[in-house]
Amino acid sequence: LLSAMLSLCGYTRHLCVAISSYSWSLVANSQERLREKPGAQIGEILGPFKGNLLDFHLRMLNYDGAKQGALDPSDAEWITQQYDVFNGLTATSGRFRLALEAAVDWRFQSESRSGLARLWSGIEALLGVEQELRYRISLMAASVLLPRGRERQARFQEIKKLYDIRSKAVHGDDEVKSDALRSATCNSFELLRDLLK
Repeated sequence: LLSAMLSLCGYTRHLCVAISSYSWSLVANSQERLREKPGAQIGEILGPFKGNLLDFHLRMLNYDGAKQGALDPSDAEWITQQYDVFNGLTATSGRFRLALEAAVDWRFQSESRSGLARLWSGIEALLGVEQELRYRISLMAASVLLPRGRERQARFQEIKKLYDIRSKAVHGDDEVKSDALRSATCNSFELLRDLLK
């Protein structure tokens, strides 16, 4: 979760050393549970390990606005303030969890079209729109992000254009230029990030 929140703050070039399906509470309680069951092995307490090391040779899609260097104190403060909220939402809302996962793992896709599709799966899950996607997603996202007025109207139009590029890319339109695809991917990440935050 911390890694995901760092990504939302723009630190998209970091990699976790390992991933694990064990929850921290399960790991924290494992020693006590071992004492309660003399002769038990750690694998019996935790169950089979389902994590793995990340592949450091992995080709990643890059976010043009990625932050580098030390963690900004304002980002650390935001993470501290929002951590429990995000933790609760990921535990109780499948839509929120899917959106958060999409905001992180889009960059591990093999190419930009797949990354863009992954980002939009998160946007669509978060907003829960099932009909008239282009119009409703654009309207709802702009309404969540901005108060009424010209800025909201402009954002609405931007999101509709972004959705159009998404549709062309996902449906295999060869006329989508690589620069437009890269820009749409970065802008889609920013949209999903802003909606999650």
